Parts: sequence; C-alpha cells; structure tokens
Amino acid sequence: DLKMKYISSLLNDATPLEAKFLLKILLGTLRLGIAENTVMDALAIAFTGKKENRVQIENAYNVSSDLGKVSLIVATDGIDEIKKFKISLFSPIRPMLADRVQSEKDVIKKMPEQFVAEYKLDGERVQIHKQSDKIILFSRRLENITQYYPDIVENIGKSLNVNEGIFEAEIVPINENTGEFLPFQELMHRRRKYKLEQAVLQYPITVNFFDILYYDKKDCLDLEYSERRKILER
Repeated sequence: DLKMKYISSLLNDATPLEAKFLLKILLGTLRLGIAENTVMDALAIAFTGKKENRVQIENAYNVSSDLGKVSLIVATDGIDEIKKFKISLFSPIRPMLADRVQSEKDVIKKMPEQFVAEYKLDGERVQIHKQSDKIILFSRRLENITQYYPDIVENIGKSLNVNEGIFEAEIVPINENTGEFLPFQELMHRRRKYKLEQAVLQYPITVNFFDILYYDKKDCLDLEYSERRKILER
C-alpha cells in the first residue's frame, strides 16, 4: 500500500520526538488546545483586520466542511472570495449541534420565542444527499457511510419523490414485529465489511427525517425552521 510506504519512510527518517508528533498528526490526536473557533477568529484578524469577519469565514466552512480550503482562499484571494462558497451536492455540510442546558427553564430563557421540541432518538445521525438515482450518506463526522446502509439507498430511491435534496435524519434500529426502537448498539452490527447482506436482514432500521438543507437547486439554510419543515413534509 502506497500510503503505508510513505508513512514507514517518514517514521524511519524521523527522530523519536518527530515520530511521536507525526503519529499524533496522523491519528488526529495532536491536541494543541486550538479549537476551530480559535482558528476562524485568527484568520479573520490576520487577513481582514476585523474579528467580525469570522462570520463569513464560518459560513464558508459550514457549507464546505474544509477549513483548510477556506483558510487558503482567505489568505490568497481575500475575504470577498469566500462568499462564493455554496452548498454542493455530495460535499457534506457541517451538522448543527445542540447546546446542553441544565433544565427546561434554561431552554425558555435561551429561546424565548417559538421553538420546536422533538424526541431524542438513540440512533446514528445521517446527512442524505440525493441527485436523481445517486444517493450518498454521510455520518455526523462527515464520513461516507453509504456502504453500510444499502437498504436506505434502495428505499429512498423508490420512495423519495425529489430530484435533488440534502436531508438530515436519524437512523434508528427497530424491532419489526413490535415497532419498538432498539438501543444504538444494534447499529454497530452494520459496520462490517463481510456478510453485510446478512446484517441488513438481522438488524432492520428506520429513518426519521427531521430537517432539509437543500431542495431542487434551492439553498434552505437561511429559511426559518417552520419553512424548512413545510418543505420536508410535502
């Protein structure tokens, strides 16, 4: 394997300290204490002189999921160029994550206007990209997990009457006889390289859609949730 040869060569030529940090970089465990938010603030200040421009940088990062590419554009072409970043089918969008609060009262304090509450399902979050007959599934970590869910691909192809779309959903294991949701751990049986067909039959799932981000060439990210929900429920 070519990657293994390159890594072996790097480690052979490295000092023990260099090898330590090479492995941390490769494993994603460098832990410098620098979060993505810090990087975006630094980019805004370094290349635009205004921390407020971080909003534009974050918007570009959200739709591209590639902070390295966004950083390069800001550094070489300027802040105005990142306005060209748009949603692209089969390029995952960073998922919106919830903030934890201590109680229901805290929720109302943070969201005094109208809001929607849904059940927290014990499943795997998935972002579904569809264009005609092509369907790709991305995990919360933006990994392509399509191969593990051939039944989802088949059913969406048959039942989802939309040409182009990006949907957010939760995959939940289910007891087909009772309709009862099963623990998340049951999904781990799907993450196998061998006998996947057998796992599909043994561990059935259901897909619970909760949001739509793109619909027939229209970016839905800036729409109110109520509007997105109407589109989703059509």
